[in-house]
Amino acid sequence: MTKKSHLSRAFDNLSDNTQEETKINQTQETKQITSEETVIENTNAEQQEAIQEAINGETTQEATGEV
Repeated sequence: MTKKSHLSRAFDNLSDNTQEETKINQTQETKQITSEETVIENTNAEQQEAIQEAINGETTQEATGEV
């Protein structure tokens, strides 16, 4: 192989590696975002449940005269 062929192959390999690394990073970022969204959704659901329980509890107390 000529020196030019070696350099060309080296640049091609570098380009391929860079593209693969970019894909991996994007996949990891997507997984992290999905994980963070799940945590937020779970937190929101827990907060909504607590609010609903508080509302229901107050309504029950008011209806039974236990205020």
